[in-house]
Amino acid sequence: MLPEVRYRANAAVVALVGIRKKVINASNIELDTKMQLVQSLVLTKLFFNAAIWPALGAQEFKVMNTALMRTYRSAAKKWNYGHDHHVTDEQ
Repeated sequence: MLPEVRYRANAAVVALVGIRKKVINASNIELDTKMQLVQSLVLTKLFFNAAIWPALGAQEFKVMNTALMRTYRSAAKKWNYGHDHHVTDEQ
């Protein structure tokens, strides 16, 4: 399962990099719209059909969680949320 999880995490990071310049950095796009785009263009790469996977082991979970948190942290930083706050795994 680890190769599939790594592939998905990499696909999500590539999608995030692809929208960073035109979406996340764009000052003319509202926050809600940016979040919807991040969810539809990035998180779908990470979680597509994940509901049918067997339970993830510790290593697979760590890879998925890292990719998810990287996405959230990147978005939070660009939306000036991360200036005074930290986005943690618990959020």
